[in-house]
Amino acid sequence: MTIRKGLQLAAAALLCLLVGAGGLHDAQAQSVRERLRSVISRQGEVQSRLREVKQEQAEAASALSSARRKEQEARDRATTATAALGRRVAWKEAADAVAAGFAEALNLHLAPGALTPEERAWAEELQVERYTTDGWTFRI
Repeated sequence: MTIRKGLQLAAAALLCLLVGAGGLHDAQAQSVRERLRSVISRQGEVQSRLREVKQEQAEAASALSSARRKEQEARDRATTATAALGRRVAWKEAADAVAAGFAEALNLHLAPGALTPEERAWAEELQVERYTTDGWTFRI
């Protein structure tokens, strides 16, 4: 039996007892009936909203589970220089290795220098529009 049906039965029984015992006049009985209907109606609204909330919770849990699964998949495909080399790598060593790799792969001679204003603006644009977005971060 649902809570709503139980309330309806209890309200009907209470009303019958009160009217049968001569404790209520017709106008009072009508008022009680209206109040009970209102309570039962609100209880139905509460149950309906509760079902909605439970559905929302299930959807949120599913989305969280999916996000955690994607994060773990990304971690499974990625590594770090420390993990690959079995030792900590200093920033300068990593930067020098990346520069040497680009120079070799692209057959370039790289020279240290400052960015031009155009290069700096382009780098800032890429940072905002591409590299800090979820689409970029979770693309793997």
